Amino acid sequence: MIDLDKTRYYRKLFLIGAIWNWFVAILLLLISLFMIDLAASLLGMEIPPSLIWIHLIIGLIFAYGVGYYIIARDLTKNHGLVIIGIMEKYLFFIIFLIYYIFGDININAVLLVVPDFIFGCLYLEFIFDYKKIQKEKIS
Repeated sequence: MIDLDKTRYYRKLFLIGAIWNWFVAILLLLISLFMIDLAASLLGMEIPPSLIWIHLIIGLIFAYGVGYYIIARDLTKNHGLVIIGIMEKYLFFIIFLIYYIFGDININAVLLVVPDFIFGCLYLEFIFDYKKIQKEKIS
């Protein structure tokens, strides 16, 4: 098992990750409902004809937050959720970066997903750290 200090650290990490996702989801929902013109302008994006895709993404962001909360409750289980979470964090960053390179969004949009990239790195650290500890337990 991960030592007590590491356990506390990783539990807090996933709890903060859950709170981050919930915060982002709620903020995006409010922005999409009340300030879509301003947000699109600040991010160098066009206003979509329908908000369905934005609202679907918001729902997924919120659901991933639930997954991070589940992980925080028991670090010994749900490592598949961690791996999916790592993919989600990296994909968000990479997709934003690609859209920036093609000129569809500005750098402000990319900067908004830097925390996702950092969370992805920290979640990856957890996977490697946990696997290392499991190998030591077996030896």
